Amino acid sequence: MPTAVFVNLTFARRGRRPSKIAIVKRSVVLVLFFAAVAVALTAGYKVIQVQALLNATGKAIAPVDKGVTVGSYPVQMKLSPNGRWLVVTNTGFREQLSVIDTKSGQVASTLDFNKSLGRRAKESLYWGLDFVGDDLYVSRGPEQKVSVYSVGEDGSLTLKRDISNPKGADEKLDNFVSGLVCDSTTLYALNNVAGTETQWRGTVSEIDLASGQSRGKISVGGFPLDAVMTKDAGGQTKEVWVSSEQDGVVSYFHPGARVADNLQVGANPTAMLLRGSTLYVSNSGSDTVSLIDTDKHLVAKTILLRPPMLRGLPVCTPLGLDLSPDGSTLYVALADMNAVAVVDVAKGQVKGYIPVGWYPTDVKLSQDGSRLFVSNAKGIDTRIP
Repeated sequence: MPTAVFVNLTFARRGRRPSKIAIVKRSVVLVLFFAAVAVALTAGYKVIQVQALLNATGKAIAPVDKGVTVGSYPVQMKLSPNGRWLVVTNTGFREQLSVIDTKSGQVASTLDFNKSLGRRAKESLYWGLDFVGDDLYVSRGPEQKVSVYSVGEDGSLTLKRDISNPKGADEKLDNFVSGLVCDSTTLYALNNVAGTETQWRGTVSEIDLASGQSRGKISVGGFPLDAVMTKDAGGQTKEVWVSSEQDGVVSYFHPGARVADNLQVGANPTAMLLRGSTLYVSNSGSDTVSLIDTDKHLVAKTILLRPPMLRGLPVCTPLGLDLSPDGSTLYVALADMNAVAVVDVAKGQVKGYIPVGWYPTDVKLSQDGSRLFVSNAKGIDTRIP
């Protein structure tokens, strides 16, 4: 199982003598993957020596792997149900869906989204991926739609259909589709917009998959980003849970509802991960992860990810997260530390940090837990951009 250690970095800049610091700091176009990182943690932390370079922000990167290129500013990854493929979506100037072979770590196929649509608009992607069986649902952001793809045996993507999610006739703001989640009958597409026109509230479109028609919208917190759904004992959708970047809340509602209930978490909640009845939420503005008991609708635990010597200074920006197969270890991408936190869930403590690329946004474990994949929004180079 991947493990992590505190790393002793040697920083170097042209014309300057190297200096040393005890931890990785600050904030990727690629995905890093590695197996069995560093050494097992036994009696205290093991310190390893790595070469690091300062980037343009004055912070350092020391990636443990060179990775593969997946377009500009990757923001989210999703593992296929069979565990063979890892799909990456991005939001930069060179947008593409990338499909990575989890066995080799290499890119199996790419699909570009850069065609001009006229009037300074072009094809778009955004945060939002979900598998329903073998079908991949993909957010198209400002295009106000969700695209559905099949994944071939060679990892190639083939478009099956587009599902429109336009604003209503009486609405002033376009639906900017972000996170999404599906069951066999319904697509819940988050609209990552808010303003005075909506009283700074966001919405979720409930779309019938058979007809492609919207059944209506659910009011949630401002700028909703990520979504998961819980199931009842019969396997039917019980509740949909939504993180809202603006309000520091996670909203939840039953299918067919039009207004959601809210649960207060940390500042700027973004990525979420559901395992059993526990929902893990990255609070990007608080440097914490909230553990929510979805049965009792309460925050059961809050874990601080910031190194203790930094005290009250926000510095981590946690985003994507994943859990080891046995549920004991949580991995969290820390965008502004250029590292992945390795967390002992039972103790609620950080065990160490893995140095990765510039501004990591998401992490995913292979199904057997032997490999950890990390998307890095700004790559592994120190140049601008």
